[in-house]
Amino acid sequence: MPIYEYVCDSCSETVEVLQKRNAPAPECPTGDEGQMVRVLSAHNVGAPSRGGGAPAPKEACGDCPSRRACGVDG
Repeated sequence: MPIYEYVCDSCSETVEVLQKRNAPAPECPTGDEGQMVRVLSAHNVGAPSRGGGAPAPKEACGDCPSRRACGVDG
């Protein structure tokens, strides 16, 4: 099961929930009457595809025509 991140549209409380993809949104943990909205988790945004967390050194790009694909500016 994936972990989803939700934010309350009223009080901005953020929670992560382990749930099935088609499960309903949880209730706000503060008891607020706002709607919990699923958001894109920040830890999945812009992560390097090669792992390790740091961009590849410039020398590793070799003859690659698009150095931006690995996070290194040309």
